[in-house]
Amino acid sequence: MGKRITLQRVSCLVLGLLLGLIAALSEAVAVDNAIQFNMRLPFHILFYAALGIAFIHFGRKAVLHVVSGTARGRGDVDSDIDDAAATADGAHTTTSHLRGCFSRIQRAIRAMLCNTTRKGFITSWAVLWLAWVPYIILLYPGIIWFDTLTQLLQMHGLPNVISSGQITDHHPVFDSLIFNAFVQLGNVMHSGNFGVFLYTLVQSLVTTCAVTCMLKTWYNAGASLSLLTWLYVIIALVPFIPIFSIGMVKDSLFIPVFLLFFTHCSLIICKKIKLSKWLVYAVIFESILMVLTKKTGIYIIALTAVIALLAIHGKQIKALMAGILASAVLVQVVLVALIFPAFHIAPGGKQEMLVVPFMQAARVVTTVSNVDPDFKKAVTDLLGDDVASRYVQFNGDYIKGNSWNSEKQAHLQAFMQQWTRGITLYPKAYLEAWLGMESSWFTLPHTQLPQEWKNAYLMQVYAEGTTFDASSQQFEEFARAADLGLSNNDKRFARLLQDIILWINGTALGSTLFSRALWTTWITVLLFSFVFVSWGNKRQRLTYGVAIIPFIVSYLFLWVTSNSGSIEAMRYAMSVVFGIPVVLCLLSVLVQERETVKRACE
Repeated sequence: MGKRITLQRVSCLVLGLLLGLIAALSEAVAVDNAIQFNMRLPFHILFYAALGIAFIHFGRKAVLHVVSGTARGRGDVDSDIDDAAATADGAHTTTSHLRGCFSRIQRAIRAMLCNTTRKGFITSWAVLWLAWVPYIILLYPGIIWFDTLTQLLQMHGLPNVISSGQITDHHPVFDSLIFNAFVQLGNVMHSGNFGVFLYTLVQSLVTTCAVTCMLKTWYNAGASLSLLTWLYVIIALVPFIPIFSIGMVKDSLFIPVFLLFFTHCSLIICKKIKLSKWLVYAVIFESILMVLTKKTGIYIIALTAVIALLAIHGKQIKALMAGILASAVLVQVVLVALIFPAFHIAPGGKQEMLVVPFMQAARVVTTVSNVDPDFKKAVTDLLGDDVASRYVQFNGDYIKGNSWNSEKQAHLQAFMQQWTRGITLYPKAYLEAWLGMESSWFTLPHTQLPQEWKNAYLMQVYAEGTTFDASSQQFEEFARAADLGLSNNDKRFARLLQDIILWINGTALGSTLFSRALWTTWITVLLFSFVFVSWGNKRQRLTYGVAIIPFIVSYLFLWVTSNSGSIEAMRYAMSVVFGIPVVLCLLSVLVQERETVKRACE
C-alpha cells in the first residue's frame, strides 16, 4: 500500500512538472516569439512547475470529493440539502434566502435526475433545453460559422475558398447536406434565415437530449448524484457550451453523437452495463454517424476498437468492437470508393494533416540563418517561394492553404525526406513552430499580452456569427450569402452578449475559470492522473485506460491543429470539453464501487 501511495505521489509530481514545463515554454514562444535561454526562463519554468504540481495535488482532492459525493446513500436525495438549510436559521436573512433558493433548485435537479421514468427523462430534457432558450432568442436566427458558409456555397455550386463550386470532401458531405436541407427548407417556407433558425431549434433539442441521456445512463450505472447535478448545472449555464452547441457548424453535429458513443463504449469496456440488442444497435449506429459527421471520427473509432480487441477480455465485447470497426470502415470505404466518384465529389486535400510539418519547415526557412540548400529547395518547391512572408507562428492556415493539387503531390516525397532530416538539424525551430501554433492549449492567460491577444487563451464565443452581412469585407464568402437566401441581421443583442462574456472572461476570476488551457490540457492531465495511476492493479488500469480512448484521441488531435487561439480553434476543443463529464462519471462509478467493496469488507 505504501509503495502504491509513493508511486502516486511521484507520478503526480512528474505530471505537474511536465505540465509546468510545457506551459512555460509555450508562454516564452507566445511572448518572445522564441525560446530564449535567459535568466527569466528558469523562473517561469519553476513558477509553472509549482503551479502544475499544486493543480494536480489539490485538483485530485477536489475531483475525488466531487465524484464521491452522496456516496453514503443514493436514495437519500434531500438529506444534504436539508442539513445545509437548517444551518441558515441564525444567518442573515438575505444569505438565508439565497441559500434556500439554491437548495430548492438543487433538490429539484436531483429529483429530476433520480426519476428514471419517461416523465423524469422528458422533464430533465425540457428544463435543460429551456436553460438554453435565452441564447436561442438572443442569437436569432442562429450562428453560421465560416466553414459552414463554404459548405453551403459548394452545395449551390458557387465559388468559395476551397473550390470554384465543386463539392469537396474537405468538410464532411453529410454535414453539408444537413445544413443545406435546413436552409433550403427555410427558403421554401419563408427565408434562408428561417431555415437557420429551424436548424438551431433542432440542434439544441438533439444536443440537450443527448446530454440528458448521458446523465441518466451514468446515474443508472451508479455515478454520484452530486456530480451529475453539478454537470447538469454547468452544461445548462456556462455560456460557451450552449452557444457553441446550437451553432450551424460541423462539430456541433458531431458532439451529441460523440457524447453517446463515448458513454456507451466506456461502460461496455468496463463491464458496467448489460449488453442488450438495442445497445449493440445503438453503438454501431453511433459509430456510423461519427464517421459521417466528422473526418476524425474514423480514427477515434478505429483506435478504440482495435485497442479494445487487443487488450480487453470477453467474447461479447470483442465481437461488438469488431462490429463497430467493420461498420465504420465499411461506411468510409463506400463513401470514398463509390459515393464520392458517383456524384463527382472531389476528395479532401492532405494539407490539413500535414500542417505541423509544414509550419516547422516554414519556421526554419523564416528564422534560421544558413539553412541547408536541399532543405530550403524542398520547402519552397512545395510551399512556394514566398513561404517566409506568409509564415505567422500562431496560425498555420496561411502556410497550408485550402487546397491540394498534383503539383504539390509531386513535391511531397522530397519534402518529407528533408523534413525528417530537419528533426536532428533544427530541433529548436521545430519545437518553437509547434508551440507557436498550440500554445493556447498549454499556457494560461497572462498580463504581458494585449487584451485582443489574451482572448486567444480564453474560451471564446462566436455570437456575432448571427449576421450574414453581404457587405462584410472580412471574408469574401459572406458577400455571396444573399445567393443562399441569407440576409443581414440586426446583431445588437448578439454583440452585447458577446461583449458581456468577453468582459467576464477578462476579469481575474473569469480568465482563470474560462482559460482554454484549463478546459483542455490541464483538466485532461488531472484526469489522466486518476485513470492511469490511482485505481486497481495493472489489468484494471489498462481497462480504464482503454475505456477513455475516445477522449484521449480527441485531446491528442489538439496537438496537430493549425492553430489554438482563434475562434475557429474552439471547434477542436469542444470534443474534449464534452468528454470531460464522461470521464468524471466513469471515475465516480469506480469510486462508488470501491467504497462499496470497502464497506463490505468491514
